[in-house]
Amino acid sequence: MSTTNRPTASGPSTKKPKQLSKKQLEEELQKARDQMAALMATNEELQHVVAAAEERDSATVEIIPKPHKASGSNAPAYTQLDIVNHIIRLNGGDPDVVADARKGNAVYQRAADNIHTMIHGFEIDPKTTYVAIRDSETIKTMLKTLNSQVPLFKQFEDDWAGRALIRQCLKSRRGWIHRKPKLLAEGRIRKVRARGPLKLRKLSEVAETDAEV
Repeated sequence: MSTTNRPTASGPSTKKPKQLSKKQLEEELQKARDQMAALMATNEELQHVVAAAEERDSATVEIIPKPHKASGSNAPAYTQLDIVNHIIRLNGGDPDVVADARKGNAVYQRAADNIHTMIHGFEIDPKTTYVAIRDSETIKTMLKTLNSQVPLFKQFEDDWAGRALIRQCLKSRRGWIHRKPKLLAEGRIRKVRARGPLKLRKLSEVAETDAEV
């Protein structure tokens, strides 16, 4: 009785990988070293390119140095108007041109509004002075946020304009808290409900709103 050879299912290949000679291993190792050297050279070249680009950017961006009070003078080193004029120039405008001045004032006002919003958001005590918290993480966070929201403020050395604005906003808030009871008592302002939570508005603003309605 004859038997027929039938194909049988074969399992996984048990063929061993080809063994490389010592010379071949050394050649493969040298190839890997050459590739690594090429990558390192490329990386170093890219780092030089990035550094050069950053240097060019730094050279083209104007940085406004912090002014200092003159020796023996009681006059402030700078005023709010000085900051606004710097903003106008950084924005490519001329302080003597009305349209440019309006744009600069709008940028400054937007920055001030953002600072007031952050003061409320951080729930800073109304009696707090800038000096008391100038080195705090809160001030650092406010400056970082301001520079992100209004990038022109990044061009002031050591954030001196942003710090001046925070100091002014805190001072204005303390002054308002101090004046509010007297103004209410004299009837110069009153509480009105307008589109949301209770807030204080000047009587002149209320009259203008009523007239528009």
